[in-house]
Amino acid sequence: MRHKKSNKNIKEDTIFAKRTEEAWKRHDKGEFVETDFDTFLKKLKKANNLS
Repeated sequence: MRHKKSNKNIKEDTIFAKRTEEAWKRHDKGEFVETDFDTFLKKLKKANNLS
């Protein structure tokens, strides 16, 4: 039995795929910032107000 995806799920998957492709293109161009794990985690917590 196959599971049908809803239109909402398909739309979300399409948006995710486009964002992922754009991110890979930026990465390939060198448009990214390297950081160590601890710094990344601090920034992530701050961005999500988890600190």
